[in-house]
This record gives sequence, C-alpha cells and structure tokens, in this order.
Amino acid sequence: MDRNRTITVDAVMDMTVGAPAVLTLSDAAGRMVTAVSEDLVLPAEQRPVQATEVEARLRKTGGTAFTLGNVQVSVHGDAFYPVGKLNELRRTALEMYEEEILSGSQRIYAAQSDR
Repeated sequence: MDRNRTITVDAVMDMTVGAPAVLTLSDAAGRMVTAVSEDLVLPAEQRPVQATEVEARLRKTGGTAFTLGNVQVSVHGDAFYPVGKLNELRRTALEMYEEEILSGSQRIYAAQSDR
C-alpha cells in the first residue's frame, strides 16, 4: 500500500453485553470486512463505556493507509470492553480490510501484466 495516500473507510461498531464486539469496515466500492472479537463485552462494574470513547479509539488509525469516515457506534446495555481489546479489534479489522484490497489489486495486476 502507498502510505502517502489514505483510503477512507466507514465503520460500524456493535457492543452488546454478553456478546462479542463486532466491527465492520466498508467503503464506497462495496468492499466490506467484519471482525468479531474473541472476548465478550462485559457488564460494567463501575463506569460503562461511552460511544464517543469507542469512536475516538477507532479513529486512531495512525501508521496505516486508512482514515475513518462515518463511524457508527452502538453500545447496548451498561457495557465494558477493555481499551487494549478494542485497539486489537481495530487493528484486526484494518488488516482484514487491507488484505481485501490487496487481493483485489493482485487480480487486477495479473490481468494487466498479460498485455
């Protein structure tokens, strides 16, 4: 990927107590990937996670070829999800998305090399 150019992707994050956290990334070209956490979203013992906090964490894409455009965060119930796990889920989703782009690029590149 060309690190001087960024690709804008949209994100939808769903956090429901007792279920895995789910992060879906998509773009205007119709590409979409969904990362599902291995851990469950827990009930908050003290302060529940706020959607604005989750969005701020998701937008930290520095060092990647991506920036987030529209971000929708749904938090159902008084949820808690560790920041480290949220960051890991974001990295996983971005890696999956990059693989999706590269797999398409490789097919296009192979077709062009036949010329």
